[in-house]
Amino acid sequence: VISVPDGSTADLNQWVILAVIAGVLYLALSFVADRMFGDLATRASYRLQVHMFSHMQSLSLSFFDRQGRGELMSRLTNDSEAINQVLSNGLIEFTSNILLLGGILVTMFLLNWQLAVGTLLVAMALREAVPGRSIPGRTVGLAVATGVLMQVVVGIATWMASPGVAYA
Repeated sequence: VISVPDGSTADLNQWVILAVIAGVLYLALSFVADRMFGDLATRASYRLQVHMFSHMQSLSLSFFDRQGRGELMSRLTNDSEAINQVLSNGLIEFTSNILLLGGILVTMFLLNWQLAVGTLLVAMALREAVPGRSIPGRTVGLAVATGVLMQVVVGIATWMASPGVAYA
């Protein structure tokens, strides 16, 4: 801000205060979201366990004779824990990443809509060019595509920041 011809320390102080407010707001909302999703995961896990227990009670004795000793208990425990992990951690991660992506997109369009549109077009083209439909194949392809996309974005940003470009 200070390197801008009209910039001053007052402008810098204003941005610092806004950054601190944003950080405190982020922490407060993260705490509320963690509590909310934690309660949701606990209630859902409890309902699932009650449902599984009542279902197990309704099964015939011959079903239990065919199963190995401890196998049902192990399956129920592991599956319940896996679902609980997805509900408590995965849902929070998914929601926060979607909100983060939305914030990044809004910021990109507010800063420079032409660069944002170009970046999204390149990202969509690279996504379609990624080989493989399996998860490991997609992961490797997306890593390569992300690297190429970052090079394109840095190249465009460097070009726009160079002297004589109207956007800089």
